[in-house]
Formats: sequence, C-alpha cells, structure tokens
Amino acid sequence: MKRLQVVFAATCIVAAFSCHRASGSGIVATHSPDAGERHFTSIRQLTNGGENAEAYFSADGKWLTFQSTREGRTCDQQYVMRVDGTGLTRVSNGLGKTTCGWFLPDGKRLFFASSHAHDSLCPPRPDPSAGYVWGLDRFDIYTVDRDGSDLKRLTNYDVYTAEGVLSPDGKKIVYRAHHPADSTQLAEYRALLARNMIRPSRVELFVMN
Repeated sequence: MKRLQVVFAATCIVAAFSCHRASGSGIVATHSPDAGERHFTSIRQLTNGGENAEAYFSADGKWLTFQSTREGRTCDQQYVMRVDGTGLTRVSNGLGKTTCGWFLPDGKRLFFASSHAHDSLCPPRPDPSAGYVWGLDRFDIYTVDRDGSDLKRLTNYDVYTAEGVLSPDGKKIVYRAHHPADSTQLAEYRALLARNMIRPSRVELFVMN
C-alpha cells in the first residue's frame, strides 16, 4: 500500500504540472523553484497553449500521454510526447472528447477514453446551476499505437466508461468512490445521475482484485 501511495502522489504531481497554462512561443522553458523548495529542481515547462492535463508516464519514463485543448479545440483530445517535449503526436481522431490516457507496459501502445462514437462534437458542459459537478458523458475506452495508428474500440456500454489505469502485473484494481451514507445523500446522488452528472466530493480510494 505504501508503494501505491507513492505512485498515486507522483501521478498527481505530473498532472498538476501539466495543467499549467501559459502563452508564448511554445519552446520548452526552465523555471526556478520557489524559495525554500528542496524537492523539485530543474523544473521544465513542456506544454504551452490551451489546457493540458492528466499527464502520465510510460513505464520506461521516456514518454507522456496527456489530454489537451491545444490547436484551438473546445474540448480535449489525446496526445503523446517524449519527456523532453519532442515527438508531440495526437493519437485520438480529433472528434468528440477524450480523457485519461494510460500506457500499456511495453510503452508502444496506450489506451484512453473517447466520446466520438456517440457524437463527433464536444459534449455539452454540465448545468452550472447544479454547483460543482462532473458530467458523465458517454465515453468508451480505446487502444492505439503510440503514433496514432490502429485505433481499436474496447467497450460499448453507452455510459461513462473512462479514467482507466493498469497495474504492471494486471492484477490490482484501484478506484475512487463515494458510497452514500444516508437517504438524503442517496436521493441527491440519484437526482444528479438522472441528469448525467455527479458531485465529486468526499471520494475515497479503494483497491480490489
């Protein structure tokens, strides 16, 4: 479990750095750490323009996959690049919306979720009157080669099927969940679910075989 916590923290850190917004030439830049920072040095900004998030390493540490609204897009597509910022390639087909890619152990193929089989356009944003909620768009999981070729669909459930990760040995499932504790919470959950939304609060981490 300690190793799981370390891996979880590391992936969250990568995602946090890749969410940084910037403007400029797009050249990789080096940033000095904040005063007193002892753990992070030689900080390099790899993305520039749009929203860039949910970045994850390949097993050998040489590649990243991430979702981005670069190129003037209004919702995310899936990309890969080397950790030095070179080799940028869009691996999704440019339609619909994607989320949360993850490399297979060999690093030559990856999987991610996309909504393009249900609609070529970006899904509508959740109703802001509901507060902070996430939309449960109809995603399916696809695999693809690192160069964007040989796209294959793995799921066809007509519901939100996304945010998958893979343990190296293929045996451990890690997931986050909030189980309603009383009738009030359950009623709110069901009401939002009927509108294809969920409120991402008080979630906990679980593991299972």
